[in-house]
Amino acid sequence: MKKKLLILMLCVLLAIFACGCSKEAALNIYNKGTQALGDLLLIFSRPLKGERCFGVNHYTGTYLAAYGDFSGQEAIFGGTSLTPPVESVTITCTLSGEKGSAWLEFRSVDKDPLVLCREGETYTGELALPAGSNYLCVVAENFTGSMELKAE
Repeated sequence: MKKKLLILMLCVLLAIFACGCSKEAALNIYNKGTQALGDLLLIFSRPLKGERCFGVNHYTGTYLAAYGDFSGQEAIFGGTSLTPPVESVTITCTLSGEKGSAWLEFRSVDKDPLVLCREGETYTGELALPAGSNYLCVVAENFTGSMELKAE
């Protein structure tokens, strides 16, 4: 599926440049395409363990989850864009655990993943969103517990 989307994006780019669009128009179309691809990857990756409610865009919203012996990763909020819809997001997260380990991390195109909160902790802070991919992800290993996450 990812290969087909990538091939489609490349075909669109070639068509844009072949038709003689301005650089600005081509970048605008490319940006919209990368945003759509980032949204598709966020929404259709795999079913989430909790309930997500998006805010005004896919970078904001609320997420409530109860995990039972969960191991894996979940991309909760974020996207890919040359110009993200907001410059920053304020994150509030409470991660309560009974067993195993879990953490919330911020994955940005220009940095190593940044752990924001681990089980038994509460985090509040603001994250700048550079151009490119920016995602809030939950990573867990045999985790039983709950998470409350708000990005605004």
